[in-house]
Amino acid sequence: MSRISKDPEIRKNELVDAAEALFVAEGYENTSVSAIVKRIGVAQGTFYYYFKSKEDVLEAVIARVFDAAIAETASVINDTTLDAAKKLVRLIQIIFTLKDNREDFFRYIHEDRNALLHQKLAGKLLDLLSPILTSIIQQGLHEKSFSVEYPSETAELMLVIIGYLYDHPHEESEVSEKMICAVTGMLEKTLGIAAGKLKLNI
Repeated sequence: MSRISKDPEIRKNELVDAAEALFVAEGYENTSVSAIVKRIGVAQGTFYYYFKSKEDVLEAVIARVFDAAIAETASVINDTTLDAAKKLVRLIQIIFTLKDNREDFFRYIHEDRNALLHQKLAGKLLDLLSPILTSIIQQGLHEKSFSVEYPSETAELMLVIIGYLYDHPHEESEVSEKMICAVTGMLEKTLGIAAGKLKLNI
């Protein structure tokens, strides 16, 4: 029987799909390269044609999680009808909808045993979103609606605050609402804007 040849991009995506499914089901540490290739019926050489290591395919899984979000944030940044405050609210909403399409993956990432993977994910998110948030802050400065001395540093600190809210959801609606109000107030004070200007619906 002849070997089925597939488009390289299709094969690569199959490997990423298999890796993500196994990372969630078995854990990153318990998943071997041999298990990944066995899942889709290819040789280990095929895996190493596309990826240098298991960590490399993990990076691909993480990057793919953010692909759609990055595309969406680009459309927000380029929307000339939105002022800086509205762009900020939209960016935060995008961050909070990230896990909607990969609920199992994000639940796995947030388990205590996966602290290092969570740290890697958070670092990637910070790297991707810091320049975007910085550009929003700079727009706010240009509009004279924000008052910030250090835009890029402020962007990083804001993402840490938003990340805390993202990582510590509360099932009790009253507690959740108070936390959102507290974070909203901190962001408004950080940006030097009037209380109530940011309307977070997350």
